Amino acid sequence: WTFNASGVSGWFPGSGSVRNQTLTAAGGGTGTIVYTITPIFEDCVPTPIDVIVTVQPVINFDITSSNWGLLTTASAWESYFLTQTGATSATITNFSLVSGRVRFRLITNLTVLVLSNRNITEVTLVDIPSIINLVFGQNLLTNFNPTKLPTSLQFLSLDNNNISTFNPTIALPSTLTTLHLVVNKIVNFNPSIPLPSGLEKLNLHFNKIVDFNPSIPLPAGLIELGLQVNEIVNFNPTIALPSNLKILRLATNKIVTFSPIQPLPMS
Repeated sequence: WTFNASGVSGWFPGSGSVRNQTLTAAGGGTGTIVYTITPIFEDCVPTPIDVIVTVQPVINFDITSSNWGLLTTASAWESYFLTQTGATSATITNFSLVSGRVRFRLITNLTVLVLSNRNITEVTLVDIPSIINLVFGQNLLTNFNPTKLPTSLQFLSLDNNNISTFNPTIALPSTLTTLHLVVNKIVNFNPSIPLPSGLEKLNLHFNKIVDFNPSIPLPAGLIELGLQVNEIVNFNPTIALPSNLKILRLATNKIVTFSPIQPLPMS
C-alpha cells in the first residue's frame, strides 16, 4: 500500500498485511491521509482501493518544568493554553501552582487532555466538565488521589509512572469504561472504593503484583482484565470474576497455582 498524506504524521508504506499505524494530526488542525491499497494474488492485480482516513487533532496542554517560573498567574496560563491548543476560549479559576503540582479549574470545550512526560508529581484537581479522555502518562506520580474528576470521563491512562498503590479516596466517574495503569510499581491492587460498574477494560500489566486478590468485587461490566508481566505466583482470588469477563491476560508471571474460588465465566 501507498499513501498521500496532508497534515498527518505516523504513516508508512508497506506490503503484506496492513499494519496498525498511530496517526497524528500535525500543526494542530485536522489531517487527511489516503491509503491506496493494491490487493495482489499470484498474477492477479485488481484495481487499487483508496481508503480515506481523517485524523482529528489531540489537544495537548503542554505543561513543562520550564514553565513554572513564567506562568505564575491564571491569566498567563489562559493565554498559554490558547496558544498551545488553538482553543477559542479558556477560563482558569482557583489557580495555584508549585513545582511539579498543578491545581486549576479550566472551563472550555475540551474532550481530550494529554499531560504526558511533564514531570508531574501530584494531581489534586481536574475540573473540566467536558473531558472524555484524560492521559497522565510518563510522569512522576506515586499515587493518584484527586479531589475531583470530570463526570464525563470515559478513558483514564496513568501509564508509565511510579504508582505503588492505587486507592483513590473518591469514586471514579460512573462513565469510566477504560482504566490503564500499565508500567507502574503496584504490588497490591486493592482499592477500598468500588470501581465504576460500567468499567470494561482494566489494564495492570507491567507492574509488580504478587497476589491479585481485591477485597471488593470487580465491576460487573468488566470485559478485559490485563495482568500480564507481573510477579503473580498464586492466582486464587476469593471473589468471583465478573460474569461478562471475556479476556483474562496472565502471561509472563510466575504462576504456580491457578485456583479461582469460583469457575471462570463461561462467556
